[in-house]
Amino acid sequence: MTNLGVLERKFGMIAIQKGFVTKEQFNRALDEQKLRAVQGKAIFLGDLLVEAEVITEEQKKAILSTQIELREILAQKKAPEPEEKVVQQKTVISTKSGLRKPSEAKAKASQPAEAKNPYKEEFIEDDIEEGTPNLEGAKRVQNDSGFELAVTQDRIKAYIYPMDDNPPEASLGNIKGLIAMEGLKFGIAKDEKITQYLLSKPTKNQPRKIAQGIPVDQGKQTEIKYHFETNPFKVATIHEDGTIDYKNRGEIPWSKALDLLAELIPGTDGKQGKDIYGYPVDPPPPDLVSLICGKGVKKSQDGQKCYAEIDGRPELSPNGTISVSDTLPISGDIGIETGHIIFNGHVQVNGAVQEGYRVKAKTLRADEINNAEIETEGELIVNKGIIGAKIFTDGSVRARHIRNSTIDALGDVSVEREVYESRIETNGIFNMDRGKIMDSSVSAMKGIAAAEIGSSASNPCTLIIGIDNRLEKQITTINLKVAEREKEREKKLKLLDEIKDKPGKLETQIGEFAQEQDKAMVKQRSLKETLKSLQETNDRKNIIKVLTIMKAINFKLEKMQKDLDDLLKEQGEVEASIANYKDEIAKMGKEISELQDDIKSLLELSKIRNVSAWVKVTENIYDRTSIKGRNASLIVKGTLQRVLIQETKNTAEGADPPWLMSVSHL
Repeated sequence: MTNLGVLERKFGMIAIQKGFVTKEQFNRALDEQKLRAVQGKAIFLGDLLVEAEVITEEQKKAILSTQIELREILAQKKAPEPEEKVVQQKTVISTKSGLRKPSEAKAKASQPAEAKNPYKEEFIEDDIEEGTPNLEGAKRVQNDSGFELAVTQDRIKAYIYPMDDNPPEASLGNIKGLIAMEGLKFGIAKDEKITQYLLSKPTKNQPRKIAQGIPVDQGKQTEIKYHFETNPFKVATIHEDGTIDYKNRGEIPWSKALDLLAELIPGTDGKQGKDIYGYPVDPPPPDLVSLICGKGVKKSQDGQKCYAEIDGRPELSPNGTISVSDTLPISGDIGIETGHIIFNGHVQVNGAVQEGYRVKAKTLRADEINNAEIETEGELIVNKGIIGAKIFTDGSVRARHIRNSTIDALGDVSVEREVYESRIETNGIFNMDRGKIMDSSVSAMKGIAAAEIGSSASNPCTLIIGIDNRLEKQITTINLKVAEREKEREKKLKLLDEIKDKPGKLETQIGEFAQEQDKAMVKQRSLKETLKSLQETNDRKNIIKVLTIMKAINFKLEKMQKDLDDLLKEQGEVEASIANYKDEIAKMGKEISELQDDIKSLLELSKIRNVSAWVKVTENIYDRTSIKGRNASLIVKGTLQRVLIQETKNTAEGADPPWLMSVSHL
């Protein structure tokens, strides 16, 4: 490759690194440049990219400013001189011919054929090709022999064939003249092979390979191996029963700090080939592959690997940059385009979470939430409204309005305008200074603040204050487990009671069988003695009787032994079941005891968290509104204005009840 060619490739690599062009655009430009060179229209790579409007003139100058050598060569480079026409041959050059300039081919065509071909031994005689070779874009040359010579685009092979199906007779000299006219010098077929082909009277569709070069060994380009899913979203998930879930697109990748994200896999150098003109053909230069590390990613000292610096989502950008972020931005809605979102970090949605979709994340910011399921570890911020949603969060919730939704939060819940037909539980404060609560249940451990609660037309609201909702749910869940374990324990005790006496009964049966077995064996021994005496006197009639009785006793003994074995096996199984039941009953008793201890601990914690909560209304609280506290409750009669309602201890002597829900004006 010429020095200019190397510098132009460097120009392209700089353009890629600056993000002006993609690798694919660069490769296409190289192909176009080669094509124009074959057509005798040499053009500088930078000018070609400007012409194609891939880069601007300013961008070209910016690259050249860093390439002083190339800039100087281009300034000194003269325009190519016009090529002489060649009349000795009729040549058709495809627009897709090889890298060698046409002027070189024409110059070689005027040289006389050599008397001896020193390259014949290079021809691959055994390279027999099945079918018709692909000669699309080949360079085609004819003389007056009636045969045509076709050189493939890569200049590695050449073929001859008649120009029509009834060609004139051609000699070996005619074909060698055609070869000499084109200037072929390497890997040419032996004379006897050419003669053999001519004698076979070939047709136009029976080409014969006449020259074979040495193909370039392309080598193996350096590759980047990614250790994370670069395109994580699937079209859908297919379940085991064959159903397709288009909402489930798979998990979003998550890496931890120091995780290996990508590494370079070194390639191998190619080997030079030789074309049929005798010129060396260089392998393609290796791609300038490198790892580009963005935010949250660091490169190893040798530049061969990339590692995550933080916990987050690894991502590969279109320009090849690897980055890690703990935030997942979504430009539109969470819906059919995204599927459910399950992400360990922060999710930021410019649109809405649509109906039927789920989001599980550390935090969530969205424009709206419509009939969706949300679970977050931290805060949930909704710019507009929450409608028909189910929300569970360990953080706080902020929204403009909430309708027909269920919310369970550890942190504060803040609403600007309205809560309607919803159920809200928070271990913090429910704050809606300027809004209205209607036909809803609101439970807030630290207090409730609203402008207006209820209305004269809607169903009454239920307000609960001072109660740790999560703690109460934990206690309820554990109580359910205790009840379940006690039920299972009672069932096992009943089963144990049913079989506890069975081993004794089996033992009695086994003893009775043993006694009967002993009696039968005594009788069997007596009959053997009798049989012996009868055999001495040869009393055949009585011998037959004794043998018949002995056979019956043997059969009885076999049956008794089988029955005894069955009883012993059953006894072993029953004893094992009893031991198993006792172990399970003891284990359940221990579990019940531990669960009851957990309940006691939670109740103690509940007492510690006994906060002084309140309901603060800056405008109206309407008739029949129910207010419940830890120790007292109140149902509002009539309409109250600007009031503060909270639990207070009844200090009157012998007071009953000991706690009251007091109402005071703001």
